[in-house]
Amino acid sequence: MAKEYLLSYDYTVKNAIIYNEKLLISPAMTKCKGKPTGKPLLLPYDANSDKNDFRSVVTKHFDRFFAYLATLGFAIHERSTTQNFQNTSTAHLEFPTTCFKVDFNDSFVTITAIKQGEKR
Repeated sequence: MAKEYLLSYDYTVKNAIIYNEKLLISPAMTKCKGKPTGKPLLLPYDANSDKNDFRSVVTKHFDRFFAYLATLGFAIHERSTTQNFQNTSTAHLEFPTTCFKVDFNDSFVTITAIKQGEKR
């Protein structure tokens, strides 16, 4: 049976140095309303491992998961200033809180993003 999780990701770079990176994952308290969006992501995992949770799978295969998030869309905010011939720049990449349906099978995990209905 598939479980649902809420996930958000923030990444900030200040003057070409990683300033902050935050990946937040929590089980959904209520059923996510909406329809699956895009193609599901399949990631391998070891069914005999002690750590068979969504966070450990995402952490182990972060590059592939990050590429999947990129297909869903990021918000990017960039700001540069120059004062007294000194340049300062800040870039903030944000993936908004999104619900994911996660189904653990024998040797792989199916991850599907759920597109929430429009808020009125």
